[in-house]
Amino acid sequence: MSKSRRFKSLLSRLATLQKHFLPKSSTPPGQYSAREYDLTKAYILLVHAEIEAYLEDRGRDRVKKLERAWTTSGRRSKWIRRLIHIHNQMSKQPWQPVDWSTARVNSAINSYIGSIDANHGIKEKNVCQLMFPIGMEYASMNVTWLANMNSFGTYRGSLAHSSIKTHQPIDPEDAQAKVEEIVKGLAKLDMKIRSL
Repeated sequence: MSKSRRFKSLLSRLATLQKHFLPKSSTPPGQYSAREYDLTKAYILLVHAEIEAYLEDRGRDRVKKLERAWTTSGRRSKWIRRLIHIHNQMSKQPWQPVDWSTARVNSAINSYIGSIDANHGIKEKNVCQLMFPIGMEYASMNVTWLANMNSFGTYRGSLAHSSIKTHQPIDPEDAQAKVEEIVKGLAKLDMKIRSL
């Protein structure tokens, strides 16, 4: 399966985080040290940030490719049409016709880039807001993977925004397994983005 350069970079970074933060050997549940639990928490927070950055970068790369195609050829692609249509909806003017003027196309592209800059998460809503405007269809995404993204995003939020006193100890092996499942789905998403 062919991988984008950005996805390869993500895989490399996740491997580095695993090496830096997770224990090298397995320990029975409940027998990790306080330091290992804290490092696992840091691992989850950093993995979330890397996945979020990956999704945002793929969106930026895709819209820049669409923009280049529009600028060089003026070709009225269905993807630019989608960006304009979504921009009309976000501007609370869904009745507006698709306007192919350079100003409107640029406005739609800038609006999408603004939505990337305003993104803060990897839950289903975030993934769809990033991927749908650039051509990804909801039906082409695995609902189990999206549920895993929701779960991981919620878990990361609870770790980041609450006291350590409220946390259950995090099993490093469980954290790694969750990340591996998410990465499998990201690999498929990456391939679909490349095929657009």
